[in-house]
Amino acid sequence: MGVKSDERRARKERIRNAFSSALKLEMGPFKLKGRDYEPRTTLKAHIAGFLNGLELPCVSVAQGYSHRRYYPLRIVERAARLMEVNASEFTSTINWGSKYHREQENDEERAPRLFC
Repeated sequence: MGVKSDERRARKERIRNAFSSALKLEMGPFKLKGRDYEPRTTLKAHIAGFLNGLELPCVSVAQGYSHRRYYPLRIVERAARLMEVNASEFTSTINWGSKYHREQENDEERAPRLFC
C-alpha cells in the first residue's frame, strides 16, 4: 500500500475517534428539531462517510426532493477541538437555531445576575 493511503486511513480513524470522544463528552439531551432547537450543522460529504456506523444524534430534514442530515454543532466543535483543527473543516452549513432559542439566550445574557 502507498504512503498516502496509510495517511488517509490514519486521518479517517482520528476523525472517527474524535467524534466518538466528543459524543461521550457532550452529554445530555440533543434538541435538534421542534420550536427551540439547538444550533446544528450539516457535515461535508466525505466526513459524513467517515462517520457511517457511529451512533451520532442527527435529524433529517426534507428539502425539496432530498433530505439534509443535521448534527449538533457542539459535538462537531468538540471533535474539532480534540483534533486541534477548525470546525469549518467538517461543516458544510451551520444553522444557529430557532429564533425562539436565540431570543432566550439573549434574554439570559441581558438579565441582571442577582447571585454570583
